[in-house]
Amino acid sequence: MEYRRLGRTGLKVSEMCLGTMTFGTN
Repeated sequence: MEYRRLGRTGLKVSEMCLGTMTFGTN
């Protein structure tokens, strides 16, 4: 499993998802 790559990419994706969710809620 490529956990390292998923970890780094996951962090960026998580931030983007959180930002999108916050934008949608606001």
